[in-house]
Amino acid sequence: MTPADIAALESELARARARYESATNILVEIYAVLSPPVVTLFDGRVMEFQNPMANVMLRSLSDQIRAIPDRLRAIADAEEAKTKGAGE
Repeated sequence: MTPADIAALESELARARARYESATNILVEIYAVLSPPVVTLFDGRVMEFQNPMANVMLRSLSDQIRAIPDRLRAIADAEEAKTKGAGE
């Protein structure tokens, strides 16, 4: 394997890591909007979080999920532009 091959693989790995981190960040943002799970205490009582802003949170969750394809496309476009800029 030549040094150029290694550099190309390292570059591809860096791009894959950046995509992975971006996708993970998107999912973490969505996870943050979700309500916590129901908790059953040792004595059998059940505690459930009731969000007074449930409608607002659901709208935010829906908007974030719908935006995923556009956000991933923007990341890919930025990578492509960066790659084209580096190749010129």
